[in-house]
Amino acid sequence: MSGNRSIDPAVWKNLSADSTDQENQQTVGIQEDSHGQGQPGDGAKGQPSVTWTPQQKQVIESRGTNLLVSAAAGSGKTAVLVERIIRRITEGEHPLDIDKLLVMTFTNAAAAEMRERIGAAIERKLEETPDNEHLQIQATLVHHAQITTIDSFCLNLIRNHFNLLDLDPSFRIGDEGELMLLRQEVMGELLEAYYTSGGEEFTDFVETYATG
Repeated sequence: MSGNRSIDPAVWKNLSADSTDQENQQTVGIQEDSHGQGQPGDGAKGQPSVTWTPQQKQVIESRGTNLLVSAAAGSGKTAVLVERIIRRITEGEHPLDIDKLLVMTFTNAAAAEMRERIGAAIERKLEETPDNEHLQIQATLVHHAQITTIDSFCLNLIRNHFNLLDLDPSFRIGDEGELMLLRQEVMGELLEAYYTSGGEEFTDFVETYATG
């Protein structure tokens, strides 16, 4: 990467400046389909093109730099990200393969929605150019692309490289009850070790924060 760029949140907030109705998603670059789901515009048959704002276009078209976008909920971040991904895998002499991208979000529902939107956008592109071999490949790869949550990505990384971390390959994620017991056990051992070794700093800490 050649540098960093940040989209000013105050500037992004002006996405709705053309309308006082914050529910009017046309002002944030989202095209409503027949089911009320926001879709990035791409000019496909039956899908009117969305007029992106200058700030959204900057996010979509910026290349060769780290990019930080800060915007309020409902301002069109997902639609913009989908459009950026679609352009990366469809435009230029050597478009990317979707499985070469890492797209992370916070919830399984958000990851599933992102995958669905990208898949739908690829299908619409294929309707325009059904003989496009690259798009045909993307339509297959999108089901295996790394569009996932941060937790799932980290778990997959550990499972694929457990040998480098000296972990038992049969490791699993503990449930909340197990994790609580482990935390209590670790804390108990830690306190016992400090009580045994003593030390003025620990004594001061206990006298300051102990409740009994």
